Amino acid sequence: VTNSNGVGINLEDPTDDVTINSSTYINQGTTGVEVSDNSGVALDIDNNEINGTDTGVNLADLKNGTQLSVTSNTIKNGQSGLNYSETDDTINSASIAVHFNKFENNEFGIGIDDGGAGSQLRQSFDATFNDFTGNSRAGLDVTSVDVDQGGVVNANYSYWGSSYGPGGAV
Repeated sequence: VTNSNGVGINLEDPTDDVTINSSTYINQGTTGVEVSDNSGVALDIDNNEINGTDTGVNLADLKNGTQLSVTSNTIKNGQSGLNYSETDDTINSASIAVHFNKFENNEFGIGIDDGGAGSQLRQSFDATFNDFTGNSRAGLDVTSVDVDQGGVVNANYSYWGSSYGPGGAV
């Protein structure tokens, strides 16, 4: 999908499991892949290339029971590689796994925020084994997590553009 000036794929409230695999999204404008308000289904976004979009993958309000896997994608040259917004404080049992992706030359690789609603992440967000290189603001930008309600962000075993980890050489 090239130069659509909008969203490459928009999944709003899918009722069946969905796999998006081995696709290319170039210069989409706003978003390569957008998933919102789903109904507790399995979603796999695997082995795609997203280049030159404002947001590579945008996730919002994943409902309880959702199993999301974002694996082995290359997301580059945008504002946000992957953005997760949670606007509903009742969601606390979605499974979010973001593994083996490359986030290159974005403003930030992964962003987790409240979508402007004041809500906080209340489940585990597992973002391990990713490569974050050349992102101008941050590899991982987390602004709202409620640890007392189970909100955890795990980014272990990721590469941060330096063998010394986030922050670069010592």
